[in-house]
Amino acid sequence: MVMVRNLLILSTYALLSISVYGQQAITVTEEAPYSTGGLKMGYHLQKDEQGKKENFTKYNTEFFVTNTTTEARIILFKQNFVVSGGDVSPNLVQFDCLNATGAKLTSKGMTIQANPCTVTAMVDDKECGADKMKKNKREVQIGYWIKPGETISRMVSIAVPLNAKPDVRATLLLDASSSSSAILGSSVTNTSVLISQGYLRIKNQGAGTYLNMQTGPVTCTPIEEGWWPSQWEIIPVNGTNYYVIKNRSKNAYISAEPATTFSSESPESVTSLWMLEPMEGSNIFMLKNIGTNTYLVVQSGKLQLASAADKAATAKWIIEQ
Repeated sequence: MVMVRNLLILSTYALLSISVYGQQAITVTEEAPYSTGGLKMGYHLQKDEQGKKENFTKYNTEFFVTNTTTEARIILFKQNFVVSGGDVSPNLVQFDCLNATGAKLTSKGMTIQANPCTVTAMVDDKECGADKMKKNKREVQIGYWIKPGETISRMVSIAVPLNAKPDVRATLLLDASSSSSAILGSSVTNTSVLISQGYLRIKNQGAGTYLNMQTGPVTCTPIEEGWWPSQWEIIPVNGTNYYVIKNRSKNAYISAEPATTFSSESPESVTSLWMLEPMEGSNIFMLKNIGTNTYLVVQSGKLQLASAADKAATAKWIIEQ
């Protein structure tokens, strides 16, 4: 396991943000929470006796969101964000009580927000009184998250008509300014076996050829048995669902940029981060680049980046020893 050092310098790096599951309001009750994308949302009620003296019933209401999966759900800052500019929203779910009266000191709903997500990173600092740059280890925020199995909750008082129960709607939220695609809830369950197997080969299912760096850049061609430039180490990035893919014989990683070589010496670059999306079988994946939100494919015999929405065979990769 390795950490991607210098994962972001606060003025430059960011990855991507959650996008729409849909902003449809869903009815939830205390007995029947709503689940989608690995998130369960609901509420618990406790009647407040003070409300009996009025023409309403008041409840202490605990709204909650639980990550029911074994993986963190992360809302990552976009590229070139401005810290003060509200780059992405930490909002997870908006709860609205349609029959709330709005009585004094009560609420009509609640927004649940994800917690800040921080990592230890190597940051370039200019030395005082010199032009030299020095790397320092710091805790930096890369976005917001809800950890595996974590429940985030907020308690408010809600008043409803006398003897009624709250009529609650839940809406899954997103940063409306984001144009990135959704990864909330994506799950890779069979990569843990693969990454423990050392050096691997990555074969395109449609073309029958292998990723390699035999001639310098990353290409997808026939290979000879034992070529080290055709062997890769798939390395998980701590605290995320992402991986960097390092060549055995080169000090280089598969990267979306530059597209002329598909390689970079920097694992810190967001374009060197990949998500392995499982397909049919235990070792078949689509390789999604986090920096460009595109997939690694073979088209017309050449390595390219594409939307790969149809999940064609040339967008699927077989990872083998």
